[in-house]
Amino acid sequence: MDYLKIYKKLITNAIERTISDNEVYEKHHIISKCIFNDNYSISVFNDYYKLVKSKYSLSNVVKLTLREHYISHLLLVRIFEKNKNCHFKLLCAANFLTNRTKNNREYEWQKKEY
Repeated sequence: MDYLKIYKKLITNAIERTISDNEVYEKHHIISKCIFNDNYSISVFNDYYKLVKSKYSLSNVVKLTLREHYISHLLLVRIFEKNKNCHFKLLCAANFLTNRTKNNREYEWQKKEY
């Protein structure tokens, strides 16, 4: 499965749409801070690096729904399997409220309830 292609499509869709004020969303770094300036990251996200000045740049941030945010971190773990920081970010997202999070729908529900 081409996880990078799926990730880029998810990010492109998020950039192109508008999330209304009443919708719940989370900010997501397109090039995650944990992989910024990593050699493999530069080769994988070369097109995004052209747009982004630094890892804290607003051009590196996109609004994702709760489910999309969870999925984006799952995809980053698959793309950067050897990077333990990506695994940690996913763990934080999945276990925001409890160690029992099973999937992206439960994560969405927990975040909305919180």
